[in-house]
Amino acid sequence: GTIYVNWSDNRNGFNNTDIFLTKSTDGGQTWSAPIKVNDDTGNKHQFMSWMSVDPTTGYIYIIYYDRRNYNDNNTDVYLAVSRDGGNNFDNYKISDSPFNPNSAQFFGDYTNISAYNGIIRPVWTRLDNYSLSIWTALINDSDLVKTPEYSDNIEEAELFPVPVSDDVHLKYFLKKSTTVSINLLNGKGQLIEKLIQNENRLQGEHQENFKLKKLSKGVYFVQIIVNNHAETLKFVKK
Repeated sequence: GTIYVNWSDNRNGFNNTDIFLTKSTDGGQTWSAPIKVNDDTGNKHQFMSWMSVDPTTGYIYIIYYDRRNYNDNNTDVYLAVSRDGGNNFDNYKISDSPFNPNSAQFFGDYTNISAYNGIIRPVWTRLDNYSLSIWTALINDSDLVKTPEYSDNIEEAELFPVPVSDDVHLKYFLKKSTTVSINLLNGKGQLIEKLIQNENRLQGEHQENFKLKKLSKGVYFVQIIVNNHAETLKFVKK
């Protein structure tokens, strides 16, 4: 019953196009504040997005072009995924290599995406030496692994062992002393338990240990929040 609308604009700067989403849960009477979809922190362009919602899971999938990794017009293709109704997005680079559009060749906005029962099929166009081609990627939601793009204060976050049985260990490194919150989420990104809330941690390496005996088998996420920046790590409970 939720309505989602997705677009891009330059509200964050002329040279900083971003992707946004808003939603209505009351038939369009009211709308949420715009939610930024792309998770880069620099001033680069993200543009020409297309959205699909998996009707079996409610997960949101958005494909878009992205120049976060370059200082010129080299362009990658990214997939953004929300498993909590558009409140948070994980971003994944799905193209193998960048391409460089140019003004002498019509490029167009030919992107699209389909998602059903965890099977995702994005479609996009790339331009190589004035030659246009159409691409897709064969993606299953269960296979998506986020490449961490850590905040200025956290790095080297990892979960072990893999797969998880009754215990899970979270290891991470803080560049400076700060407060840390850690949440346990289900496979849809919904909160199960607040494991740690605003606890002080010193600069350096840390390991948090959690008991999971009450959890049934399935996919879960551990979310670590530092300085209002959240990193989400996926694990499978056997």
